[in-house]
Amino acid sequence: MNTPRQTKKTNNTPYDCEPDNSHTQTIKTQQKPVKAPVVFGQDRSNPACRTPWPRFGHISYRALFEKQTFDDQIVAACKDGLDVMIYACGNPSLQRLARTLKMPLSKVGCTIATTDLRIRQGQLSRDFYGSGYIRDGEHVFEDALWADWEMQTAELLVEPHALSPVQLTPRGLRVKLPPAMTIREFEKGLHRALSRSALHNFARSDAGRMHFGFLGIDPASVPRYVRYGFGNTARISLAHELYICRPREDWTRLKIIAEDLVIDFLSKQAAQAA
Repeated sequence: MNTPRQTKKTNNTPYDCEPDNSHTQTIKTQQKPVKAPVVFGQDRSNPACRTPWPRFGHISYRALFEKQTFDDQIVAACKDGLDVMIYACGNPSLQRLARTLKMPLSKVGCTIATTDLRIRQGQLSRDFYGSGYIRDGEHVFEDALWADWEMQTAELLVEPHALSPVQLTPRGLRVKLPPAMTIREFEKGLHRALSRSALHNFARSDAGRMHFGFLGIDPASVPRYVRYGFGNTARISLAHELYICRPREDWTRLKIIAEDLVIDFLSKQAAQAA
């Protein structure tokens, strides 16, 4: 059985998260807003657009092209397990926010593969996912502008191995889990690997404060929120699945992360049985 790939991790990087108290502070910067009409950080003359984005799973660009082999043992171990789908989606308002913040953004999550992804995008639209933000210490919601969520096309830099538990589909990555692995366990591992790239985490990092300082944007206003309705009451939650996500490159990182989560689970299971 294959062993999980080892990715190099460094401590005390500019993206390490600090205590979650930034939303109660007002950050004042002396830099003037950058006026260049930059989309997704492509204008390298803009200081804010030279920000090195955190990478999903700390995986370097070179590592995206490393070949991983799988065998029939992996296939047999996952044969009767649950199929889940990793997806990424966006909408016009998220695209406008990405232009304002000068960074590529997507909503990344996973769901049971037997569920039509159009059902999931409809749920996000009805919840107006990400429509809220904080202004002057109060939550402000722009629900009408945050519907129309749509699934994005999934593309990889490297095709998965034929025996990999992760396979590419037009709108996501289908992952075959081991029978003892729940979707919640997989989802927690996935979002833990992506945590440095989460918009709310980046906003309170040193690199995030510097990036938004160049743009004249208060980092406390950057995290987005969602208001879940329950009859006459509502629960306001952080929209924690909005990520700095580059097409193709980060889809490939998602493939590697998903493969490693499955292999790591099987390795631990085998060690416990020994």
